[in-house]
Amino acid sequence: MPPTFGLGFGESARPTQALAEAYESDLMDQPDDTSNPSKSQEDSSSPTFTERVRSLASGRGSVTSPRSPSQGLGLSTPNNEDVRARRDGLQSPGTDAEATFQQKIKTQLSKSRSLTERTKSAEALSKDFDLYSVDTLMEVWEVASDLVSADASDEARITGYTLLIPMAWHTGLGSTERSQLFTKIIIPSTPKNVVFQMRALKGLTHTGQDLEPFADQLIQFLIPILESQWLATLNARRIHRNQPEPREKRPLKEEQGLETLVSLIVKTITHDFDAFEDDQLTSLIDHILHIAHRTTASGDIKAAVAIMAAIVEKSHIPRATLKDCVHTLCAIYILYSDRSKDAWASLEKLLHSQDKQLVLDILLGHLRDSHRETVHNSTRGAISTIKFLVKMNGAEGLPTITIPQLMAALYSVHNINTRLQRDCLLTISFVLREEGLANDILYAEWETMMTILQIAAQGSYDAPEIHPSTTLRSMMLLEWTRAETNLVEGSPEIKKEVLEDLREISETFTTLWPDLDTRKKSSVAGFFLEMRSYLSEAPLDYLISEMIDQGFLIPTEEEWQNNQHHFLLHFVLAETMPVTIRSRALRVLKDSLLPLVIENDKLHLKYLVLYALRNLEREQDMQIINDAAELGVTFASVCDLREFHPTLTMLSKLVEHADSVKVRIQSDPIPADIVAIVTQSMVQLFCHCLERSPAKAKATYDALLKIVETRQLSAESRLPALKLLSCLRCDSHLATMVIRMPDTLKLAAVLCRTESTSIPNNENLNRSSLGEHQPQPRAGRSSVVSAGELGASRSSTRSAGGQERSPKPEPPLWGYPDESGLLDESPTGPSRKVFVRNAAGGPSEETLPLGTWLETIIGILQTPESWELYSYILVHLPSQLTNPSLFVSAPAQVRFLRNVVTSQLQSNKFQEAPANVGVKKGDIALCLYTALIALLGYKEHFAKSEQDDMVRAFLAGIGAYDKVAKPCIHALAIACHEIPLSIAKSLNAILQKMSQIITQSQLAMDVLEFLGGLARLPDVYVNLQEDELRTVFAICVRYLENSREQRLKVASGSAPGTSHSSNRHSGNSGEIKPGSESSHDTEAMKDLPQYVFTLAYHVMTFWFLSLKLADRAKHVGWITLNLSWKTAQGIDIMEEQSQVTLDMMHRTAFLDLGETTSSTPITLPDEKLLKKSWLVGLSVVTIETAASTGLSQIIKRQASGTTYATYQQQTAPLPPHHVPAPTEHPAFQHVPESRINVFPNHIFLQLMSTIAPTPAPMEPICLPDDEATIRAISAFDRNDTVDGHKVGVIYIGDGQISEVDILANTSGSETFDTFLSGLGTRVELRGATFNTQGLDRTENSDGTHTYAWRDRVTEIIYHVPTMMPTNRSTDPSCVLKKRHIGNDFVNIIFNESGLPFSFDTFPSQFNYVNIVITPENKIVPSTSSDEESVLSAPFSNLELSGPAGIEASGSIRETPPLPALKDYFTIQTQTHSSFPSISPAASLKLVTAAALPALARQLSLNASVFSLVWSTRSSEGGEGYVSSWRNRLREIVRLRERHANTGTSGSAKYPGARQKRDYVEGDRWTGLVAMGGLSESDGVLSGLDFSRWAGPNPNTGEADWRR
Repeated sequence: MPPTFGLGFGESARPTQALAEAYESDLMDQPDDTSNPSKSQEDSSSPTFTERVRSLASGRGSVTSPRSPSQGLGLSTPNNEDVRARRDGLQSPGTDAEATFQQKIKTQLSKSRSLTERTKSAEALSKDFDLYSVDTLMEVWEVASDLVSADASDEARITGYTLLIPMAWHTGLGSTERSQLFTKIIIPSTPKNVVFQMRALKGLTHTGQDLEPFADQLIQFLIPILESQWLATLNARRIHRNQPEPREKRPLKEEQGLETLVSLIVKTITHDFDAFEDDQLTSLIDHILHIAHRTTASGDIKAAVAIMAAIVEKSHIPRATLKDCVHTLCAIYILYSDRSKDAWASLEKLLHSQDKQLVLDILLGHLRDSHRETVHNSTRGAISTIKFLVKMNGAEGLPTITIPQLMAALYSVHNINTRLQRDCLLTISFVLREEGLANDILYAEWETMMTILQIAAQGSYDAPEIHPSTTLRSMMLLEWTRAETNLVEGSPEIKKEVLEDLREISETFTTLWPDLDTRKKSSVAGFFLEMRSYLSEAPLDYLISEMIDQGFLIPTEEEWQNNQHHFLLHFVLAETMPVTIRSRALRVLKDSLLPLVIENDKLHLKYLVLYALRNLEREQDMQIINDAAELGVTFASVCDLREFHPTLTMLSKLVEHADSVKVRIQSDPIPADIVAIVTQSMVQLFCHCLERSPAKAKATYDALLKIVETRQLSAESRLPALKLLSCLRCDSHLATMVIRMPDTLKLAAVLCRTESTSIPNNENLNRSSLGEHQPQPRAGRSSVVSAGELGASRSSTRSAGGQERSPKPEPPLWGYPDESGLLDESPTGPSRKVFVRNAAGGPSEETLPLGTWLETIIGILQTPESWELYSYILVHLPSQLTNPSLFVSAPAQVRFLRNVVTSQLQSNKFQEAPANVGVKKGDIALCLYTALIALLGYKEHFAKSEQDDMVRAFLAGIGAYDKVAKPCIHALAIACHEIPLSIAKSLNAILQKMSQIITQSQLAMDVLEFLGGLARLPDVYVNLQEDELRTVFAICVRYLENSREQRLKVASGSAPGTSHSSNRHSGNSGEIKPGSESSHDTEAMKDLPQYVFTLAYHVMTFWFLSLKLADRAKHVGWITLNLSWKTAQGIDIMEEQSQVTLDMMHRTAFLDLGETTSSTPITLPDEKLLKKSWLVGLSVVTIETAASTGLSQIIKRQASGTTYATYQQQTAPLPPHHVPAPTEHPAFQHVPESRINVFPNHIFLQLMSTIAPTPAPMEPICLPDDEATIRAISAFDRNDTVDGHKVGVIYIGDGQISEVDILANTSGSETFDTFLSGLGTRVELRGATFNTQGLDRTENSDGTHTYAWRDRVTEIIYHVPTMMPTNRSTDPSCVLKKRHIGNDFVNIIFNESGLPFSFDTFPSQFNYVNIVITPENKIVPSTSSDEESVLSAPFSNLELSGPAGIEASGSIRETPPLPALKDYFTIQTQTHSSFPSISPAASLKLVTAAALPALARQLSLNASVFSLVWSTRSSEGGEGYVSSWRNRLREIVRLRERHANTGTSGSAKYPGARQKRDYVEGDRWTGLVAMGGLSESDGVLSGLDFSRWAGPNPNTGEADWRR
């Protein structure tokens, strides 16, 4: 079956039901109607007459009658089985009964009775007709035959048919009886009674199966009545339509009659077709066709189709009517969806019949002969039938139709009307989709098909006219001309369907495209061109490809300029085109511009580009705007300046229209509005021109600045320009460049702009739960956000209940990492044509005025209106400020920027983030402070008062926000080196502030590192008063106490876990950390108490030694008091570190001569040098004496150092009268001992003892002169008197990245050498007496020299690979160098490679910290071999003793120049993944050359101390890091433990710890000792304060403060 086309008229009601209901309604309207409700209730056991008639008409059995359908006038026709069954169940009446029944009929149906009485009787008697014989029934009929006579009334006829119909169904009728009844039945009657006639005839003929003996009369009766009954039905319908609509719709009696008549005709044809003559069939078909052509009722069509189907089933339709039958069936198939299946079945049967070829000819001829005046729906049906035949292609015995026949037929009708046109298109579409048929059409009738498509395309819409002379048409349409069509205008719906069909055909052509030859492709392309405004992407894509293949747009083609113009007009600028097609067309057009540049035809090029850009002002599609902007960029990149400025003006002009243009967002990374696209294109243009045209780059730079400054534009529009300008940098030659991704991860994490820190859109952020202390806002708190704006913003987020609620967050416009601002490939290196300052120092076409960019930044900071832009500046400004060379020509703007940032921080007036972004005010302050820290490097710009302001701002930040405190302390540490005079001015306030935050344990190490570094800068703290100095020690003591408490908690397992809800920072301390680094920092915090403990003692030591000698003793008592602490049992004890600190004060409180050296006493030849050692308290005293002269060297070994002193008794000459001593008698001269005049014991007693009794624990212990003692003292002497550290200093040359290449360097740059000289002193290794930290000092295998630095507490040995020998032939991997560098905890990386340094460059399990130093303008590797050495003189005239000074007057020149361009470095510490970031340079810092060496040394020293603590951290019960002093103390204690109570100290017994014994002498000693058994536990504090009995300083005599 062929597919149907859905042209139905809806489903009609079932005819039999409608006829029955209509007939019942008609009877009830009669005067003698018995349907009154009161009457109908009289006899409920049997159906009423009305119900019987209704059953007769409708063919349904009565639902109220208890009798079977064979009784009365029910639906079911009584057949022989029914009658036989009934007779078998009932007793057959006898002869008497027959006679009685006859008599009863004659009486009750007598003509003398009234019609009403006869009707009642007929109803009652007809129930039992099947029980009586035919003769009886015929007798009955003789009495009642007048009821159906020609002159009988309708009521009488109904009564007659009540008797006649049961009789006609009687099975005992013979031929005579049947003929008699037939004669009565066919008596002409009214159309309303035809239904009863047909019912009687159906019974008489056994439903058309037995027509004898009246077959011919029956056919002659049925055929004429068919049309008369239809006419009566038609008239009844017309009358019925003009009457009021009844409540219950019932079929008309005439319709019931017609339906029953048709049913009888169909049954007759089916069962006895041979009874019909050809002329009768012809007449019947004529009647049926006449009805079908004139009717609109579905029931009539059903009747016609049924009769024709019955005739067709017999495979014989008279030739005279075949054509009309085929036409009619085709029309019915199209018009009536409910009958289309039956009509199609008949058509298909005809196509299988012996007349099938004739049927095909009829179909083709019908199409061929159709014209506008005679066309019917049959034409459409014929097309569908032919389409079916084409599909079957002769299968199943169907006739075959060829493609030429099909195309000729379609061509005949395609231009008649739009419906036929659509049918033709559907057929063509079907043929093209069928693989076999499509191949046929490629080789036959292609032109005919394309003509049909062309005309359909031209008539289906109002196509915009193209000038007939354009080569666009002649090129693509070949010989086609626009057809003159006279199509009847179809409805808009049909036209729309035609367009859809054409689109479908175009899609089919795309699948056939590879099989088409050049000519066919051209014709299809012409069809596509005609339909261009309505096609999808695929056909249009093929069309553009065909244009490209034929060279449509290239200058070699004739009329190419006109082609390009029309291509731009009809493809690029046509808004009906799909976006992807317009985008491709733009790219094709852009590619076609290159030959124009080569041919130097720039006039036409300028015309095309500017025409396209001018039309962008009305464009509403993002992709097109983007592509068109790229077109403008392509043109601007290659054109000269005369064309460049108009193009740039056109691009910039779009900015002015931004507010009126709203564009749909289609894809990323294309921004969300038109200006963003233009901005993005201008960014690409700037990057392109940076290396090619300074004038273009400068003009584009100005345009980008204008976009950023235009506040009427959206943030999306301005952000691409902001991104580019924030990526600007310059190198050592002041050449401008664009970096791809600034290192801003840490600050981006602070503002929730990284993947790990971003706030989900649906998160309701509770600001109070983030744990940050924020000052409450108050009226007039900021000049940036007015009170009105604040109120408005609050009211807009207040709910109906009065409670504030946070608005739903919107996705941020930028994040980290983010390269979306630079869609095009940015330059990989510095520009060779665009600089930030020329040789003359003034503006020029080759220079970018970066001062204007700083002014724009300042404007955003002062009056921010967009959080997205403001946050971007906050994150990226500090990174850009670390490249001071970029702003070499903008000193005034740099100074203004400092003023703005400082003012906002001090006044706490800066923009706050929206409530829904998860950023707190402290986060914003942290970003501003980071920028201010970077500005420290610009100190030469600022007056002394402005530098003081910066220090005060940092000081204020320590207490303003928790997370800002740490960076501010770090900033003060940097400022100590950069602006020391300003630090000195505020030092008292700084110390007071730090004493106030000692409860914040997370800041302990930062405060202590600051104080430790400050102690090495005497120029800064020189003016501190005594009470201010006491503050330093108080801070250290408080941290000691906290550290002890934490260590006790850790040791006892009760330390609370460190919980950090934020993954953006290390705790809430403000140390900027990305989310990925916070986890190991949390673990690292567990080891910080030990580091704080160690660092606090170091700071106390540094500061004590930094005191003036005359002031040191004043602090001993207070410090000593706080060095001890009470145990859980309440006993005062002193840790080892406290003991060595006390020992240090003991050695240095009254001495500042520095370290001593050994000088062995001079002895006579053969004279013996006497040596003796004692344990005196916690020291080892050794006396070496020349026996004859008494010249002695006293060596006092203590934990904190060893003192060498010379002692000699000043012996007076003997008086003349003095007799010789007995030992001088000549008799003793032969005794060797007689030459000894003095023993070391004498010297010891003279210095250390009196006759006053000494408590046993305090008695000196004389050490035996055995090998064990000698070894012990020798081992003690091998312990350094200072803490030793080793730090690698590695130079990375230009472009170096591999470990071997870096370690193979044998020299560094002059800058590196100068930096080394600032780190320490060049020392020789051979014969070195100090600890060289593994460097060879005998064979020079590690070089002849190295650099070292030492003070009275610390010594640093630098491992410098460039100073070590290199032999690539014997050591290709530089293992000899790596063995030192790989074992150094800390390395200083001097990176002049121009590339980022990776921590994994030197893989090692011991390398924890890398301090990376980079010249700020060494951004990329050098590109020329003769490049000037970078940073060759930044350290000239550098004072290694301290930081460079600052002009005290504070005056500043009007235009102060920046320092030398090579005078800036960036410094940053990189740490191992398991190691915490604790350095002030954890984030990148900008440092001047003068401050760099001292700062790098201090950072490396702190990192080394922490690394020692970190590397020696151990499990429970471990000792951790043990300093050199502590190790020396332990050696002394071990000697005491070994030699106590050995009887070597007189007769006294040395008591053990906590041992009680009686003490007879008059002292209060109890025998309970502490501190190694040397002091009573009750008097340990008073016993340790040596300053009590040491006496006042000889030069002052003043009393000392003690507590």
